[in-house]
Amino acid sequence: MLSQIEVRREPGMWALVIPATADAAGLGDLLQGLLPEVFLYAMASGAGPAGKPFTRYLSWNPDGTVDLEAGMPVLKPVEGNGRVQCVELEEVQAAVVVHTGPYDELGEAHAALGAWVKANGRETAGPCMECYLTDPGEVTDPAEWQTEVRWPVR
Repeated sequence: MLSQIEVRREPGMWALVIPATADAAGLGDLLQGLLPEVFLYAMASGAGPAGKPFTRYLSWNPDGTVDLEAGMPVLKPVEGNGRVQCVELEEVQAAVVVHTGPYDELGEAHAALGAWVKANGRETAGPCMECYLTDPGEVTDPAEWQTEVRWPVR
């Protein structure tokens, strides 16, 4: 199930991220390892977390892999450890939709945003992001998971 698409200004933020390249088919397993690692680093550093975990998709490659950052917003910049990096994400205007349901159905949200961008004469303006609003450790029914999908637009 998808919410209505809205356009809003997303504020800039500091975030801890782990960059990775992965086969698109194995993203779920990869993120199950990376997101908790980023969360633990944020807690240990005293910088956060300051929001919900996210994945930023930097590029989809011809070989079926995707370059991404698994991340967590933090309250302040902190030094990384080589694997975990601190980055500043710029403020963006984004088309946003909330998907309710299992992660393997998130393609519906991305398809809806792609259609919306085309129908409204917009262009994408940077990497898209999925923000995981529901913690699967607390909400065990995948039908109830909520993910906010953001596409920067101009």
